[in-house]
Amino acid sequence: MRRDPALIPLSQQHHDALALCVYIERAAKSGHLDLAHWNREVAAAWQSEIRWHFQAEEEVVFPAAQRVSELRLLVEGLLVEHAELRRFFDSGEKNALTAPDLHRFRERLHDHVRKEERQLFPPLQTALPPEELTAIGAALQAFFERHTGGPACAMRHPQPQAKP
Repeated sequence: MRRDPALIPLSQQHHDALALCVYIERAAKSGHLDLAHWNREVAAAWQSEIRWHFQAEEEVVFPAAQRVSELRLLVEGLLVEHAELRRFFDSGEKNALTAPDLHRFRERLHDHVRKEERQLFPPLQTALPPEELTAIGAALQAFFERHTGGPACAMRHPQPQAKP
């Protein structure tokens, strides 16, 4: 199913989050995981985009989704996942993520993004009338302009760690 234009900014941010997951996975597989580097990258992703992404979903998208009966339980679970992911981001800001933490973070973030893209957005697009989706898109754009001063996608892309 094609993504409704109202949700494209969130999907683009999901792509950025998945890129972070790929970079972490590649670094881990290389056998040279620079924990200080990846703590900084996780913290930077949170500060530049993901904190605003979570807040936009929680204030704009999730309330609309909760009005769709078959999505209520899913949204409750997504909120729990947001709380868990926030703890990982907080650890990154404190330079406290260990290698096992980064592995779990990468898995949780990847799975969370896939869940929203595959289980939330398609039925939401089907259930809501076009004018409500348009209103969601306008609310998201206003949210990002208010909080980030610009368009929805502002995340700096993760920097691969230097080779040892």
